[in-house]
Amino acid sequence: IRQSYSDKNSTSEWRIMHKIKQVDVLIIDDIGREIQNDYSERIWSQIISARYNRKASIVLTSQLSAEELIILFGPANWSRLQEMATLYHVTGADYRLSLRKRI
Repeated sequence: IRQSYSDKNSTSEWRIMHKIKQVDVLIIDDIGREIQNDYSERIWSQIISARYNRKASIVLTSQLSAEELIILFGPANWSRLQEMATLYHVTGADYRLSLRKRI
């Protein structure tokens, strides 16, 4: 989304956000790797609120703990996500690390 502000990018933030809010199933991988600031908090709030209001599916993956996710999304957004989600805690070896050992 931030890249939409680049002079080289012809896609606007509004267009990207519109698509994110309207797709039937939104999948975002590796939540929490981005830099956290007021901008990212505002974007998350818009995404979660729009999808919550539409009762639209969202799949998020993260290596963050529940406590870290509460900080990332804020209590109100976390509450909405809890209401609309089933949380799965997946454990196991890091697949990418096992690939490196084979090389």
